[in-house]
Amino acid sequence: AAPVTPPRPAWAQASVLLAMVALFPIYGRHLANHAPADSPLANLTVPAGWQPVKALTDWEPHWAGMDDVRILHVSQGPDQVMVYLAWYGTQRQGAELINSQNQLVPEKHEIWRKTRDFSRLIPLADGELPIRQAFLDSYSTGQHLLVWYWNRIGGSDTTNIFKAKLMLAWRKLTGQSDAGAGLIIAAPYVENPKEAEAILLRFVKDMRPIANSVIDKGAQ
Repeated sequence: AAPVTPPRPAWAQASVLLAMVALFPIYGRHLANHAPADSPLANLTVPAGWQPVKALTDWEPHWAGMDDVRILHVSQGPDQVMVYLAWYGTQRQGAELINSQNQLVPEKHEIWRKTRDFSRLIPLADGELPIRQAFLDSYSTGQHLLVWYWNRIGGSDTTNIFKAKLMLAWRKLTGQSDAGAGLIIAAPYVENPKEAEAILLRFVKDMRPIANSVIDKGAQ
């Protein structure tokens, strides 16, 4: 079973809420006008053992306002993965990493539907990676996709939108970059999503050091 993150104590949630209330009026003024950091995504390379291939799906996430995006389709033997990286060089109105418009599949989409979406932790050699895991189905082609997605901010990974907003606000208010990126990977499967899960896990282990290095250097 997928590891489940336990709920925070009430006092911890209240502390986060109070900090957000205190910081956001100040941070909101920053969102009005600030030049974004240059995108580093051109430096992203395919990890060893994986090869670029033609598009494995017509699906793309509906992310909004990013300053740059990099889409890759790669394979290792018969195993295929789609990679979508959205770069936000700074947080500003209409171009925010944490945005309700950022959706894997918009409501009432003509081709795709999302059947499940939940948080889990992926065990890796250097710790656990927090992700959202989603299952997508295509009405027209019958294709099934397993999707993992998360955000990277200030050298840390998170799927918690409240924590992410607080991190971004705090970094800017302390004179640090508030650049960040959304990372989305997907693998197709026929019947058993465990097959796609094994592919994504192997790919994350290979790709994460490269992606983290590119994103973190761009956000310095």
